[in-house]
Amino acid sequence: MVVLICRIMLYLAHHSLYISIMQQEVKTSLEELGRKIKRLKSRNERLESENESLRQSVFMYLEQLEAAKNESKKNKQDMLIQEIGKNADKKSLQKEIDKYIQLIDKCMATLHTKM
Repeated sequence: MVVLICRIMLYLAHHSLYISIMQQEVKTSLEELGRKIKRLKSRNERLESENESLRQSVFMYLEQLEAAKNESKKNKQDMLIQEIGKNADKKSLQKEIDKYIQLIDKCMATLHTKM
């Protein structure tokens, strides 16, 4: 009976030591998990901030690109208007020159008939 009691006491001592070791391992694991969660939370906040900054930069560049496209379109339209204006001026000048040539021809014809 004494041997049985000793065995039970030894078993309980061994079992409580085992439980104590397991509790310590669980505690260590939980502490490590808490540190990892804090690091991940900090990293997530940093990445969200960086993402927002990059998003603002992208929108700024898109606005600049749109403004540059509009400016380019306006410049092309201005060049086209100038080209049309030049063509109109050339036509107008050509008509005026033709009138003077006809006038000179008439004068020359009049001079030839009088001679």
